[in-house]
Amino acid sequence: MASLLRAAAAIALVAAAPARAVDVALVLSERSPAYQEAADAVRGALEPQTDVVVLGPADLGSLNPNPPRLLVPVGLQALKATVDADLRVPLLAVLVLRTSYEAVMERGARRPASAVFLDQPLGRHLDLLRAALPDRRRVAALLGPESAAQAEALRVAARERGLALTIARVGGPEEIYGALQGLLPHADVLVALPDPAVWGAGTIQNILRTLYRESVPLVAFSASYVKAGATLAVHSTPEQVGRQAGQAARAFLAGRPLPAPQPPQQFHIAVNRPVARSLGLRIPDDEPLGIQLRLWERHP
Repeated sequence: MASLLRAAAAIALVAAAPARAVDVALVLSERSPAYQEAADAVRGALEPQTDVVVLGPADLGSLNPNPPRLLVPVGLQALKATVDADLRVPLLAVLVLRTSYEAVMERGARRPASAVFLDQPLGRHLDLLRAALPDRRRVAALLGPESAAQAEALRVAARERGLALTIARVGGPEEIYGALQGLLPHADVLVALPDPAVWGAGTIQNILRTLYRESVPLVAFSASYVKAGATLAVHSTPEQVGRQAGQAARAFLAGRPLPAPQPPQQFHIAVNRPVARSLGLRIPDDEPLGIQLRLWERHP
């Protein structure tokens, strides 16, 4: 019953138009559990007296007479709509990929802006590989149109960690199998970076079957991919990302500038133990892996 009441309250807030200026306007791309979880975490990190309204993208026009002190779009569609609305209000994006945020902000009017990204820093993926699979030093990455911009940063991160990196670029799903055939003879492990042209419901199973036949583990970016058959992943929940954004919003409302756009600080490790065993891998427990990653991040 309590959860139903919370959901009803959230829907009422989304439908409401603010009659006066508020401190924070949360703009949800849609009423999905993930976006609601992030929005709840943002609100939970704010001061209790902070005046917050929750809207959908179609309701942004209601803010024109009384703009808020801070806009917090949750998800890519909310970010696009917020930028297009051109309210000239400071903006803190939540649950968007770094590449998507940068592309959208290029076309928007200049304003104080920041983000807490959904995707992990590149070095964190590679550090997970080092901690979990220390004998796997030949790394492959399959990059699509969105993730291709990260190729050089990935090369630098791999070189700093003493890893040999091979990259293949694809324009769409039809090119994936051929690219894998060229990559896998030179790879001990494949690292996945978010990119809808490569990783999605229509491609993940075929990729996993190909990797399994070649005994190549996959380091992914989503717990759902680990459930589907990836060997392991580092990922952050909407609640973790939202709480970090809420802390940044709270500091902004207290008079501090918005921080630089940043990756999630908190994260989880997920390991598919049956897949690891079938590949002959002995991977440490999740908690020691997380401790090792945090140690390396504090002391590179």
